[in-house]
Amino acid sequence: MRAFADAGCRYLQLDEVNLAYLCDPALREKVTARGENPDLLPAVYAGMINAAISDIPDDMTICMHLCRGNFQSTFVASGGYEPVAETLLGKINYDGYFLEYDSERAGGFEPLRFLPKG
Repeated sequence: MRAFADAGCRYLQLDEVNLAYLCDPALREKVTARGENPDLLPAVYAGMINAAISDIPDDMTICMHLCRGNFQSTFVASGGYEPVAETLLGKINYDGYFLEYDSERAGGFEPLRFLPKG
């Protein structure tokens, strides 16, 4: 991220797919079948993301798009944001979020309760 900042970038949007896929019950089962715990992975991902964006200047904005793979009206992951919401919205140091609420498969707005106040 520092290289982008050094090149003059002051707004960067990251597409995050790992957390989006952990919202999908079927994909969570695949993660479990691989021997990983889908409930622990969000914290692991948060640590990696926070480390990657820790060295940016104060005037640089980092936002995240939680991407479910919606290309040409197809999708890879479905399911509400609840399984990852607390970590995604409360523990990752993003400045803004772009969440997909374009269909019922994204669930309700209840997970937004974890957005930082203010």
